[in-house]
Amino acid sequence: RISRVAVAQGNLTLRIEEAPIAVQPNPFSEGETVIVPRTQVGIDEEAGTGLAEVPGGMSLSEVIAGLNALGVSPGDMIDILNAINASGALHAELIVR
Repeated sequence: RISRVAVAQGNLTLRIEEAPIAVQPNPFSEGETVIVPRTQVGIDEEAGTGLAEVPGGMSLSEVIAGLNALGVSPGDMIDILNAINASGALHAELIVR
């Protein structure tokens, strides 16, 4: 998981938004209410972009999938992950070879 963090890399701004919703079972059923994550990942590539805050709760695979879907280059992705790791927000060991 990734804790709340702010990330800026070159002219890239990474935004991760988490808006979980509660899903309830039908009345009189034996189901349970569950919380379902709704995650939105976005990247802006503009001159002069500022620092972006990344709320906590995201998994590393969700961040990487979002970056890949948006066409972020491998070099920029490694720099972003290194910045998240250096801030102490990445709760994993990052090994770049």
